[in-house]
Amino acid sequence: MSGRREQSTEIDLLKAYREGAFSFDELMKSVGPDFGALIEVSPETAIRLVMVAGGRDVWAPMTKSRKSSLRSMVDESDVEVLCSIYRGCRIKVPTLFSLKHTLRRRRIAALRRDGWKLNELAELFQLTDRQILKILKKHREEQA
Repeated sequence: MSGRREQSTEIDLLKAYREGAFSFDELMKSVGPDFGALIEVSPETAIRLVMVAGGRDVWAPMTKSRKSSLRSMVDESDVEVLCSIYRGCRIKVPTLFSLKHTLRRRRIAALRRDGWKLNELAELFQLTDRQILKILKKHREEQA
């Protein structure tokens, strides 16, 4: 069990995307059409922006100026992509909350299939046994 406790429950969306834990279509479905424009051009830029500014509004500068607060959030190539799409506009950065919950649900189900007990899952994810059971039930319903 000690090895099991060391696993992180934090979801790295970029790593999950690269590993195919969720599809491009799932990513598109979890955002609105405005942010979807960025996903169509560069899903990884969109995910990086969500990871640093999810739930906030950020402004895309007219030019990739050095003074932009966006520069402190993402690298220069991401700023270029953002400026090319949203130049001078406010970007409402989604949290991807539902996608994160879907990934957590899948991970819990996979660990359960691997033989983890309810109390181990509850401890790892800091949930109750009842919450784990509800998550597993919802996962089964989605798979059906």
